[in-house]
Amino acid sequence: MRVWAVKFVLAILIYGCLFFSLPSLEAWTTFWPESLKSPQVQFLLPIIFSLIPLVIDFSTKLITGFRIEKDGRIVFRFDNGKEEEMTREALKREIVAPLTEQILSLKKEFDDRRSRSTLTYTENQQKEAELRREIDRAKKEKEQLEALLDKLLEKLDGKDLSTTDHLYQKALTLFLHGQLDKALATLNDRKIQEKENAGADKQQLADLYLLKAEFLKAKLMYAEAGKCLEKAAEFVPDWEHCHDAARFYSNHNFFQKAMAWYEKSLAIAKKPLERAGTQNNFAMLQKEMQKYEAARNGFQEALSILCELAKNSSEGFLPDVARTLNNLANLQAYLYEYENAKNCFEKALEVARKLLRNDSEKDKSLLAQILNDFASLLHNCQEYEIAKEYYDEALRIRRYLSTSNPMIFRRYLAYTLNNISLLQKDLHEYEVSRMGYEEALGIFRDLSKYDYSVYQPYVADTLNNLASLYENLHDNVQSKKCFEEALNIWKKFAITEEEVYLPKVVDVLNNLGLFYFRLHK
Repeated sequence: MRVWAVKFVLAILIYGCLFFSLPSLEAWTTFWPESLKSPQVQFLLPIIFSLIPLVIDFSTKLITGFRIEKDGRIVFRFDNGKEEEMTREALKREIVAPLTEQILSLKKEFDDRRSRSTLTYTENQQKEAELRREIDRAKKEKEQLEALLDKLLEKLDGKDLSTTDHLYQKALTLFLHGQLDKALATLNDRKIQEKENAGADKQQLADLYLLKAEFLKAKLMYAEAGKCLEKAAEFVPDWEHCHDAARFYSNHNFFQKAMAWYEKSLAIAKKPLERAGTQNNFAMLQKEMQKYEAARNGFQEALSILCELAKNSSEGFLPDVARTLNNLANLQAYLYEYENAKNCFEKALEVARKLLRNDSEKDKSLLAQILNDFASLLHNCQEYEIAKEYYDEALRIRRYLSTSNPMIFRRYLAYTLNNISLLQKDLHEYEVSRMGYEEALGIFRDLSKYDYSVYQPYVADTLNNLASLYENLHDNVQSKKCFEEALNIWKKFAITEEEVYLPKVVDVLNNLGLFYFRLHK
């Protein structure tokens, strides 16, 4: 109704302007054909032009749902009742088009600068490095957008979005038309606050903040995304929203916030699977924070629940059983309970190999994770031959997965490269070890450009390992450089999370002290 009112007012204004101005524009009308100079035509012209706003549809069609057909086509349903279809590939191209153009523009600027720069060598190097960072960031945003599209399509397939808030539909429509910045602007805090003040439904408000969080993650704005997840959990304080906030903060190394949200999740978890999932993830965080007994209790409770659930399900809960066994085994290995750890790893490996017949990426990734972690234990137990065999199998799986889906699996490839390089160093295969460490370091450095808080600690760990290897290669300059860079990284992290990262500072200081001692300094 409001749109038609605006159209009607616009039509009256156009009619009035033309009706009263045409008679006074005699000089202008002298160039008209004689057939247009008659009073009848000049009377009709304002009417004809004033009808234009009434027949043109100025409104944006809002998406109120979609379904994915078996052949992969996506059929969108709009608020005017019409449907349109599009392939996933075409939709993906439309969404990432602005970033594709930005990347091409930055590459052109980079090439032009190289061919005809008037800056000094140092200034040119700095500008080229800045352009590389911008290109890398744009590429990462493009990958994030593609992943977000897949996530939203899977989550919203077949759902009726007409029950969501108008802002939600508008933001989603803008996103699916490749206008992420406008979609974010649509979901600004002021507009959502106005909805809240007007007494909007709390679930709708939570959905607005959840959608905004996804958009912010695609823009690599993680701190802001976390705040949106918290707001969603405040509006609808159920297990799912609290657990999502906890996992987000845990994954991005905001440990204190993660703990608080995991405690809320546990307090309101009603279903056995909810409690098991929360206990497992919370235990992972507690292990990271060196709260080992609490972590052990969490893993054991989660495992007990999952094993009970698995009795009544053919394979539905087996991946969770294998994953929790693996997590418990890692904790036991860390606490030098090697026999207990071996037993848990063997059980986890047996379950994971059974699941492999499903031939899914998730099951392959789970098997690679267990092989990697079990190999690490066998390495510590000096069972080098079996350890190398498991590492090689894990590495083959992760190289394959990182080729098919680099955004998700590339980091896991770096983890295994780091671990197998440590084994190769102990076997005095120094050059092979160096190549593995440097490949892992390159991956972690690349990933840390997009998510510093998550991947920079892995950069520091790899640098520490590489520094030790350089000592064996008698390259003291590189060894000192790696130790000092690792130390600076851990010092920065220890400022905000002292309990977690101060032991890392101590470890590197100890290694650096031994390095200087061996140099008689």
